[in-house]
Amino acid sequence: MFFSMLALMLSVLAADAENADTVGSHLTEAVSGPATDAPAADQETKPASVPQMPPLQPAITGAPATMRSPQHRIITNYWRHLNDILSAEAAKPPRDERRMNVRYPPPRSFPFDALQHLTCRDLLRAAHEGIREARRGDARRSSEEIDLQVAVNVATALEYYPLLAAYEEDLIPLFHHIENVATDPVMRVFLIRRCVAGVAPQSLFSLYLQEGVQRNRQECRRFLLKLATDPLENPAVQIAAMEVCYEFLHEEFCEALAKDVAAIEWAAARNVPVTPLILKAEDAPNPASITQVGLDRVGSYMQDFAAALVRLLDPSANRPPEVHEAVRALARRMDQEFPLKDPSVIQHALAAAADANS
Repeated sequence: MFFSMLALMLSVLAADAENADTVGSHLTEAVSGPATDAPAADQETKPASVPQMPPLQPAITGAPATMRSPQHRIITNYWRHLNDILSAEAAKPPRDERRMNVRYPPPRSFPFDALQHLTCRDLLRAAHEGIREARRGDARRSSEEIDLQVAVNVATALEYYPLLAAYEEDLIPLFHHIENVATDPVMRVFLIRRCVAGVAPQSLFSLYLQEGVQRNRQECRRFLLKLATDPLENPAVQIAAMEVCYEFLHEEFCEALAKDVAAIEWAAARNVPVTPLILKAEDAPNPASITQVGLDRVGSYMQDFAAALVRLLDPSANRPPEVHEAVRALARRMDQEFPLKDPSVIQHALAAAADANS
């Protein structure tokens, strides 16, 4: 009996010891992690290999053909392309002006984004293509109607020229087309009449061209005088150049005179504007010497211009009647408005014309 009780107690103690070892091993793993087998002493340890990056894929440049912008397509006719752009802009829903703090009528808007892929050269090409399209044969239209359509097409193409002009060189082609006899006469007249203010309706393009003329006055004076007095020039171009050349020189004279103190005081005392006409008065003011230098310079240009105009009335010049009429009208205006050094040049021509009419 005693021995059986002793054996039972020994078995219980052995079981408790085994459970204690199991709990201790579990605690050790919880603190330090699971045990790993140490590498054998005779085995050489090797560093872990660097993970390999996936191979680089070539970058895809450019959008798919179906997603490319319409302006990247090849343009074969810039006049029609421009009309497509303007038609698309016109078809857009109008803006709600009630939500905008603007004066009435609202300011004019321009399709900047729709035209930014074009250049000034593209618009000039569009103008020439518009001219060809307007002159395409239609026996039912008169020459006046065709010329009017040509002018409308040119105005449509060039109205957005200032939006794309980024350099001074963009102005040179316009001057070139004014002088170039191969350019359509209607386009040349259109450009000439927008060189000075007051001759044609003001627009974005005319303001741009007039600013360019102010920066290149010497060059513009040269070709305007040439076109206005060349006996071989196209009659319509010559008549337009006559008017613009006179306005150009008249404006130069006014700018020089308006800086003179004596002229300003004289005009203010009589409540009249400072114009060349005040120098034709009996008690005309005496400009300062520095002002007189500028007046003499412009006056000499005007005197040469008047003499060249009179020569166009000579039968040997072989100019058409409309040119003769334009010369006489401008001569009468010059005689009334401008103090020529030798007014007899045009006065004799006007007297001869009056005798011929009587």
